[in-house]
Amino acid sequence: MEAVPQLFFDAAWRRDWAVDFREIVFGPRIGAGGFGEVYKCKYEEKMVAVKTLQKVEDDDPNALMGEFMVEMKLMSKLRHSNIAQFKGACIHVPNLAIILEFMPGGSLYRAIHRRRRNVLGAFPLLKIVWIAFGVAKGMAFLHGQYPVVIHRDVKSPNILLGTNVREVKITDFGLSRLRVNSYINTARGTPEWMAPELLRQDAFNEKSDVFSFGVILWELVICEKPWRDEHPRRILYKVGNRGLKLPTPAPEQCGPELRQMLVQCFADDPSRRPQFRNIAARIEDMCKQFDT
Repeated sequence: MEAVPQLFFDAAWRRDWAVDFREIVFGPRIGAGGFGEVYKCKYEEKMVAVKTLQKVEDDDPNALMGEFMVEMKLMSKLRHSNIAQFKGACIHVPNLAIILEFMPGGSLYRAIHRRRRNVLGAFPLLKIVWIAFGVAKGMAFLHGQYPVVIHRDVKSPNILLGTNVREVKITDFGLSRLRVNSYINTARGTPEWMAPELLRQDAFNEKSDVFSFGVILWELVICEKPWRDEHPRRILYKVGNRGLKLPTPAPEQCGPELRQMLVQCFADDPSRRPQFRNIAARIEDMCKQFDT
């Protein structure tokens, strides 16, 4: 087998995290991403989620391999209650895989649209704020690293749920980057959740993640897919060029505090968007109001 270049994985990393692909017992496929598939598996007698890299023969295999290796190395360093826990990785071609903790609630995207299909209406406000709190805490942790970790693909499919609303985890760090300078120039992501500066391919920083978080808040309140089934080019034109935004929910749909936060996250000027540590603190206050 051909190994991923040792430049990326030194002996200490391999000792701590490298997993023999043959030790994984594969179960059903539970998801698919931009460059791989996710399976429910068993490893060391525990249920795990295994993300495999399936498309190394695509047009730009080096880019896919690079994203996969970035995700492996980054996730092995991140430890937080709102970040999906990294369990190990298979680093030999063609069996590249990332092993993560298994979250039985699936993705937030599926939960939202399962609710919509069953005509259950919006989530209760308490559930909205607790899920938002978990995401905000995880993002505050990422943005609090040095260098800052910019996720670049914050969206409901990348938010995982456990057995209750307080178990919320951020996953999928394949597009993440470390911000060494003030801004980054390489834009990637999913158009429905992307900030206007990303869609225009302008320079950006961690505040682009805040805009994407605003889209998640909007989804939680409205229970709709952002921009429905608009073509990505139409989203680029509307959001990136014309500055259009998703319709702001009415105060009675989410309360004035959450509505104000959503509006602030959607600010055209990234510097006017709040920081995640402030977002988390404000949402924590909302949670306390519900608990009293």
